[in-house]
Amino acid sequence: GDVSAMLAYTRRDFKELENQGTVDGVGSGRTLPNPQDGESNAVLGKLVWQHGGHRLRLTGEYLDSQLYTNVLTGQGPQYLFGPPPAPPAWTTDRLEADDESERSRLSLDWTWQGEGAIDYAHIAAYWQDGKDIQYTEEDRTPGALAAPDRTRLNTFENTVYGISAETRSGFATGPISHRLAFGGDINWTNQRGIRDGTVPPSGETFPTSAFPETDFMLGGIFLGDEIALFEGVFTLFPALRFDFYSLTPQADPLYPDPNLGEQDDSRLSPKIGAVVKLGENVRLFANYAQGFRAPTPFQINNFFSNPAFGYTSRPNPDLGPERSESWEGGLRYVADSFSLSAVAFHADYVDFIAQADVGGSGTPADPTVFQYVNIGEVEIEGIEGRADIRLGSGFTGRFAIAYATGDEILPSGARIPLETIDPVNLVAGLGYRDPDGRFGGELIATYHARKEADRTATGNFRPDSFTILDATAFVTITDAIKLRAGVFNLTDETYAYWSDVRGLSDTSTVTDAYTRPGRNASVSLSLRF
Repeated sequence: GDVSAMLAYTRRDFKELENQGTVDGVGSGRTLPNPQDGESNAVLGKLVWQHGGHRLRLTGEYLDSQLYTNVLTGQGPQYLFGPPPAPPAWTTDRLEADDESERSRLSLDWTWQGEGAIDYAHIAAYWQDGKDIQYTEEDRTPGALAAPDRTRLNTFENTVYGISAETRSGFATGPISHRLAFGGDINWTNQRGIRDGTVPPSGETFPTSAFPETDFMLGGIFLGDEIALFEGVFTLFPALRFDFYSLTPQADPLYPDPNLGEQDDSRLSPKIGAVVKLGENVRLFANYAQGFRAPTPFQINNFFSNPAFGYTSRPNPDLGPERSESWEGGLRYVADSFSLSAVAFHADYVDFIAQADVGGSGTPADPTVFQYVNIGEVEIEGIEGRADIRLGSGFTGRFAIAYATGDEILPSGARIPLETIDPVNLVAGLGYRDPDGRFGGELIATYHARKEADRTATGNFRPDSFTILDATAFVTITDAIKLRAGVFNLTDETYAYWSDVRGLSDTSTVTDAYTRPGRNASVSLSLRF
């Protein structure tokens, strides 16, 4: 009748992801992955009542995962006083880690679709509780320094509950039609974390808080209208969004820094879009929007000190929200056998949030200080394009390209390249799918350019450009059974993405440790009943 239910269980067992490294053994010179064994169990349940235009849905989910790591890269002699012949400070004989994550989630939502002044309504309430536990054991042999065995136990707990809602209504004012949308979301988060264990670092005591327990409220309300003019030839999308947040750290005797950042802020951000029909299949579009992003509790109040290795992380109570202003414009063409889209965008950020080195020389007496700061103005711009071909004979083709560049603009007007932006990325595919859906396959080429030398700091490692080929295929054995298979990185290319190696020195001897897997394959069999 009107009631339906679903119960799903998922079990995963997994090991470390391979790379193209070749150096075995222990120590920081190892480039092969650290051995890992992991498992996870997940249960998802849904109970749904649907009658007429009403749908009421209750969802529950539980996930538990565990991961064991033999940290070979952290074993062997540890040198604090220079390379050999200087003696090691100690030797790490064993370093093993056990990580566990647990998450529970409940949500209840109601949806209405029908006719009337309001033809769509949705409201949802949700709750989620998550906990991460990281435990490590380290056996050490003393060298130049006394080095007893030690353990670390870090926990992070995060509880979130909130409400979201949206309504839509269609109406006309004379020859002009409207599609009005109004809604919002508000959630409350409580975050807390503890570092514990034996033999704490010099100058630190256990247990300690990485950041104070914090209550974080984040919300937004929006109102938008889709206005169709001239029988839909020209459509406007004006909208307003009001964002607000409140961040309240609690007094925490385990938090070592007395400077707690408590703050709240809000902003009204406009947006307007426009679409023009240039024919039956062609659309010209443009958008302008302002944005607002609140800093996270961890970015404002986090503390970690490791003076023996010459660095520390400090809170920034004065860290403010990030604001943006963006423009984009482009063209879309959609037909039965061919579609094409191209868009160019430009965004200006004020008080851009980033982690930066704000002082110190990197020595135990004068450690480097890392802090999340508002770095001032940032400018990002780029282009994206996509094309798809679907021929009646079953042959398909696709092509996509993305390019972006960005700069940090200093008060003097000088520009510094924003290194977090990836270089040019291109994907092209050629495939065939039997018109009856019995079998099919695709050959996909992915090209990733080398990061430009003038877009990164001198001395940074820049992996070579690469092109990888992947092949996928499927065959429908029966109406109920389907077999899928794929061979990836067909040419066994050794490659690394810029985002994986960013910040690595060009003199590093372990660059292969950051490479992706060589030639690999997957196969799956699905049964539907």
